[in-house]
This record gives sequence, C-alpha cells and structure tokens, in this order.
Amino acid sequence: MGLVVFKWGYNKLTLLQNREQQPAAWDDDNQILRGVPEDNFGTWCGISKRGRVAFVVNSSCSLSPSMHRPIDFLRGEMSPMEFARAWSSDNDHRLDRISSGLNCFMIVADINANSMVYASKTSPRVLEVAFGVHTLASVTGLDSDGDYYLVKRQKELFSEMISKYKKRKVPPLKDMAENFMYKGDRSAPHNSSNETLSTIALAVKPNEDVNFYQRYLKNGTWKDHSFTFKITA
Repeated sequence: MGLVVFKWGYNKLTLLQNREQQPAAWDDDNQILRGVPEDNFGTWCGISKRGRVAFVVNSSCSLSPSMHRPIDFLRGEMSPMEFARAWSSDNDHRLDRISSGLNCFMIVADINANSMVYASKTSPRVLEVAFGVHTLASVTGLDSDGDYYLVKRQKELFSEMISKYKKRKVPPLKDMAENFMYKGDRSAPHNSSNETLSTIALAVKPNEDVNFYQRYLKNGTWKDHSFTFKITA
C-alpha cells in the first residue's frame, strides 16, 4: 500500500513514504531528486532545488501515464493550486487508460511560497493543506486514517517520533525510516499488500537545508543512501 505521513509547517516539511522501488537519484540536470519506479520514468516522490515537492499514491504497484505529471510540476512554474486543478480535472482518457478504476491522489507543494495542495484523481477535488500532521494513503486519500488501521497506526508512530526528536536540529532520518517501515508493518495484519520494499525520509528545515534518506531492497539485500542540499530561490 502506498502511504505518506508528513508534518507540514512554515518553510519546513518532514515526510516519510513507503513506496518507491528503485534507488532515488538526481535527474540529468542535477536539479530534481526523485525516486525512480521500477517500470516507468515517473516518480512517487521528488523534490527540486527550487523547493518544489510532489508525492503521489495510487492503488497499483505501477505508475500510470498520469504519474509522470509530478515531474511536470517539479520542473514547471505553475503554482501548487494551479497545477493541482489542472491535474485533477484532466479528463484525457488516453492519459489515464492504464489507471482506470484505481485510486490516485497527489500532493504538490512550494516550500518557498508556503503553499501545499492536495488533489484527487479518483473524484476530482483540490484542497489547500493546512500546517500540521497529515496522511496520504492509496486506499483513503488525505487524512482518512480513522478508516484504515495501518494508516492510523503509522500516523501515531510518526507523531511519536516527531515529538521525540523535536529538539534535534536535524531529525535522525535513518532511525525514523526504519521505525516507520518495521514497527508499522508488524503492527498490521500480515499480508503482501503491507510489505514494504522501500522507505523515503525527507526533512526540509526553515534555513532551507534539505536532508533526504532512502532505505530500499535491492536483489534481496537492504541498502540505503542519503543526500543533502540547499534550496535556492
């Protein structure tokens, strides 16, 4: 199941996501850092050096053509609200023929502008995301954690970690990712849809420092890597 839990605040963001299947990498121009899905060139989670962030969840393990659109936002100039409205209302059936009948939800944000917007493809809808702790899940969309045990449990774990590490200048992303992956999965009824192949942890600080950590399964072995950079205007 695709799941993101995040805390959004003034010029800052802390995020944990279970989904990406391949190691994250910089694009050719070294401006966008994103997870690279196994069977597509889109992304489920990415951030640009300009402070633009996009993440998507859907009810399939593969990306449909519409999932390429987060890259358009990361590279583009549209505001989060403008982009979300365009994406949510896009009814080009050729674009989404693969994802027909699937849940599909996206969040786009501009850290510098303190703007974050949620968009639903399932039932066209856009919504400004207020500061605070939120969830985005492939089965429920935004903040419907009360309807699904695993989502509720992961939100509780995330809130506990945020409280525990609130005095640290940079949260220990490796520890947070491991706890999010293992404790959350083990607390839920075991089935293949709850198994996690990768977790991304992202922290953007008010001073524009970005820390990105990913733990992923590669050829049966757990590996990890991290990136740090500064947001520019």
